[in-house]
Amino acid sequence: MFVRQHYKSFMRTICIIFLVIWGLSFALRLSAQIKFKRMNVAEFRQAIQQEDIQLIDVRTEKEYNQGHIENAIHMDVLLPSFKKDLVKLYKNKPIYLYCKSGRRSITALRILQKNGFENACDLKGGFLAWEKE
Repeated sequence: MFVRQHYKSFMRTICIIFLVIWGLSFALRLSAQIKFKRMNVAEFRQAIQQEDIQLIDVRTEKEYNQGHIENAIHMDVLLPSFKKDLVKLYKNKPIYLYCKSGRRSITALRILQKNGFENACDLKGGFLAWEKE
């Protein structure tokens, strides 16, 4: 009986330690996934005024044709060709991304990060936020 109680206590402790370690490793992986800056409209507007940048609209072609930020290059993140089109981008030049609301640009940031791009930012709130200002 005494051994059984200690065994249960020991196993409970092992399970708790395992869950804590797993939780910490998950949190570290999640925080490492997005290490890029998200900018509000004012910051983004100022940043894209710089020369020698890459401004990318990651929305669909239809959305892009309905209106986009001047000088933006269209690269639909939802198309398989998006990853292939990354060869057109320069890794040493800043990249500024936007989509409609800010969700697809985060996907694009993750893809960029996995492909060695380190200097990228996205527009918080996307084109909807841009149009409001």
